[in-house]
Amino acid sequence: MELLNDTFVFAISFIRGFIGAILINRARKTKLTNLYALAITIFCECIGYAFYTSILNNLFIFYLFMSVMWVPLIIFINKTFYQEKKSPFKFFLLLTSILAIVKIVALSLYQFSPIQDSNLLLLGRFSLSIALGSTAVWLNYASYTSYSKIKSDEGVEPWIKARYLLVFFYTIAQMGIAITWPFFPYDKSINIAYILGALSLVIFIITQFLAWVMPAGFKKWLNRNYTPSDAKEELSEEEIMKSFKEG
Repeated sequence: MELLNDTFVFAISFIRGFIGAILINRARKTKLTNLYALAITIFCECIGYAFYTSILNNLFIFYLFMSVMWVPLIIFINKTFYQEKKSPFKFFLLLTSILAIVKIVALSLYQFSPIQDSNLLLLGRFSLSIALGSTAVWLNYASYTSYSKIKSDEGVEPWIKARYLLVFFYTIAQMGIAITWPFFPYDKSINIAYILGALSLVIFIITQFLAWVMPAGFKKWLNRNYTPSDAKEELSEEEIMKSFKEG
């Protein structure tokens, strides 16, 4: 079972690193600076996952990177969906910072104290789940609100509308990860929570990849029935993002 867990987690770590590198390149080409923040978030996950294996096996480093990742993620959400508009940015920054401190303290005590109390590990898990779930709810709401503003706009191409709808769906998968994470076996064996969490993680990664990397073939397929309207000028994604702050 340990080998199965290691294989799965290392594969996820590699894929996350690969996606992060693609996003850096995409951000450079499109000048969508919000993607840099998302890429940093994904790189933190990439490193963190590698330490959740029996080979590197360091829960403190795992939780450290899974705590640092919230800062760029919150910046990404704020920059993508709010720009200069009022947002709960400070609230989520404060919430995730407090939860990060709880995680790091709990895991420090668990990892470095003579008595490894499993309650400390459970506290770290619930702290991570709350951070994961709360940011997922925020991003879910922000993406659906943004999608609602553009879904009937003929000047917005279908692939752009699909991007925000995909974000809505991958945050639901993120909630699934948050719900199941506290119930993963401590010995990294496999139970129903692990299976559901792993499935949610795979769905999350695929839909996030489609949303923000948007491969050319997939983009073309989404636009297969789209005919630009002469009556209305097409809007770029950057213009659409700027319009969110006015809504």
